[in-house]
Amino acid sequence: MKRLIYTSNLFYLFGLMLWVGGMFLLGILVEIMVRVNLKDQPQLGSLIMNKIMDVFNVNII
Repeated sequence: MKRLIYTSNLFYLFGLMLWVGGMFLLGILVEIMVRVNLKDQPQLGSLIMNKIMDVFNVNII
C-alpha cells in the first residue's frame, strides 16, 4: 500500500512538473512572438498580451 501511494504521488508530481514547465515555456514563446511580430505597434502588442494572460487567469497590475 505504501508503495502504491509513493508511485501515484510520483506520477502526480511528474505530471504537475510537466504542466508548470509547459505553461512557462508557452508564456515565453507567446512573449517572443508578440515582441517580434508587433515591435512597431507596442499598444496592440500590450493588448494582445493582456488578453492572453486573461485566458490563463493571470492578473496584470
